[in-house]
Amino acid sequence: MRAEKEGRLDKVVSQLYSEKRTVFRGWLKAVFVGQAILGIVLSGFAAYDAFPWWNLDLSIRALGFWAYWLFIIPSLRARRPRGWEKKALNVAFIGSPILTLVSPFVVQDPPTIWAANLMLLVGCYAYGLASGDGETEVSGFSGPLKWLDFGSGQERGVRGAARERLFTQDGGQSDEAEVDDD
Repeated sequence: MRAEKEGRLDKVVSQLYSEKRTVFRGWLKAVFVGQAILGIVLSGFAAYDAFPWWNLDLSIRALGFWAYWLFIIPSLRARRPRGWEKKALNVAFIGSPILTLVSPFVVQDPPTIWAANLMLLVGCYAYGLASGDGETEVSGFSGPLKWLDFGSGQERGVRGAARERLFTQDGGQSDEAEVDDD
């Protein structure tokens, strides 16, 4: 029975490794960065009501500053960053909705809230870089905060840390990996 389970685990490991190599290459990571940059530009235009042919409704302008939490930060996190960048994006992922919810009580100007979100994102990158974690593994969210990060690590039935252990193996076997039966 153990040999059968190890055989299935080896098959899953090789399949995940193969999928990662064929699907998640550098060009796909560049697409995510491109999405984030395009999101920053378009959300800025929306927040500042800078589209030349249209006057945008306040709800669309508000979507401009909400875009950081809804689109921009998730695009950057989709690249599966490690170390200091993962720490920075984790902080930005928590900080952006807090900033976006609190800011309208202080200032009702969408461009100001959009700029505050941009400064938060840049500040989080500076914090992450200054923390000096390098390429060491930074854990994700825990406790109730993990609920905000609902999609992370559930690809193909392998969860969070187990997925990372599978991808970092050097061909050895891991008894700690959780694999769901399909």
